[in-house]
This record gives sequence, structure tokens and C-alpha cells, in this order.
Amino acid sequence: MAETKSVEMEKLGKGYIDNENMIGARVKAFRATVELKAQAVGDTVLLTKVPKGHAFAYGIEQSSVSLGSATISVGTKDNPAKYAAAHTLTVQTPVVFAAPAPANTRIIVDAEEEILLTVAAAAAPASGMLAIDLFFTSAQ
Repeated sequence: MAETKSVEMEKLGKGYIDNENMIGARVKAFRATVELKAQAVGDTVLLTKVPKGHAFAYGIEQSSVSLGSATISVGTKDNPAKYAAAHTLTVQTPVVFAAPAPANTRIIVDAEEEILLTVAAAAAPASGMLAIDLFFTSAQ
């Protein structure tokens, strides 16, 4: 039976790895709880600030209510969909999301970054809570 290695294990076996955030890294969680107050289309909510050098792994979101036809994205001021493209959230169970990029591409934070939630398509509900956990890896 054949055995192959992941891309990272191949690089490690050759004595190098292009990003210390991938192997032996620490996972850091950044939690943001958002009170839904009928935020209008185009409104943003500051979720967290992430230090330089962290690499985005994934996020988990859960809402106490359906967002209806409102869509949300997670990103930055210059790239509102950097971490999660605009999407609806109509279930009240945890939903995992990853960056809208190829699976073998890591998004590294080049400088401290403010991560925002952006409301689109329709206003958010007038009441309820939305929790978003963002997970990043870091060499430190």
C-alpha cells in the first residue's frame, strides 16, 4: 500500500517550511458577540483586532435568530469579504466558515487588522444575538 505526504510534510522533510504558522503553531480564538439591532444595509460592526503575523484558519458563527434575507460578510474595511463572503444565516446551529480562497492558501495578517462584520442585502433583525468566533494560528 502506497503512502504519500501532505505538502507541508514534504517541505518539512526537506528541511524547510514556508510558514511557521502551519506546523507547530498555536491556535488563538477571537470571540465577538453582536447584539442585533436592525443594523442597516452597509452598516459595519467591529468584531476584533488581530495582531500582525497571525494566519486565518476558520470561523464559527451562531445566531439566536434567523437573519432572514440579510446577508453578512466578515472582512476588513478594504475587503469586506476577506474571511467570509456575503451569506445568509437562517439556522440557529453553529456554522463553520473558511476564507474564500483556495484550500492551500493561508491569509497572513501583515499588520494589525480590524475585522468587521458587514450587513448587506437587507437590514439585520431588530433583536437577537450573533456570536462569531475567529480562529487564527500564530508561531508565538
